[in-house]
Amino acid sequence: MISENEEIARLRIEERIQQAQAHALADPAPSPRHQAAWLLRRWADLLEPHPPTRRPVLSR
Repeated sequence: MISENEEIARLRIEERIQQAQAHALADPAPSPRHQAAWLLRRWADLLEPHPPTRRPVLSR
């Protein structure tokens, strides 16, 4: 016999699974081309020389 709390927990888990599946169908994974373009942009950001950071001048 399943207690009431166990039944509620099971129903909540099933609801979360259904929500996750619906979200996955509504928002498909990006295409391999999109992923490659994203990676190239990140690598370009890393390779670009960045200007030196300026330290704030403390007034005396």
